Amino acid sequence: MPGRQLEYSARFGPNLDNLILGADLVARFREETKVNIKTGDQIELAVGEALSNAINHAQAVGDDAIGLTMTVEDGMLTITVDDNGIGFLPDEVPQPNFKEHPSHGYGVFIIYEVMDSVSYDSQNGINTLTMKKRLEE
Repeated sequence: MPGRQLEYSARFGPNLDNLILGADLVARFREETKVNIKTGDQIELAVGEALSNAINHAQAVGDDAIGLTMTVEDGMLTITVDDNGIGFLPDEVPQPNFKEHPSHGYGVFIIYEVMDSVSYDSQNGINTLTMKKRLEE
């Protein structure tokens, strides 16, 4: 995949029914890039968690309030999920308590576990979660 540049993107409103739009984008990415199964599953999981968090917690407003972009350049996948909601501080999200098995609170932990790098920025009313994953040749 060296030298190859691809981009996939979609915008949608903060409704859980729109998770399918993200899943469709990831499925298209997987089919076109022929990424291995494990990496594809990790990407699908991270994107699903990030979008679910944006939809459920950001309080974003509008039919295009949430964006998903996936870009591949020189074997590096960069995924951004942005929204116009209230934002959050990822470093202040508590680690899940695995002994108590809570019904929620795993999303950010999972994203950090399956991606190579994760960063978050909030500027001018737009919150952006950026996730990166090196794709195997």
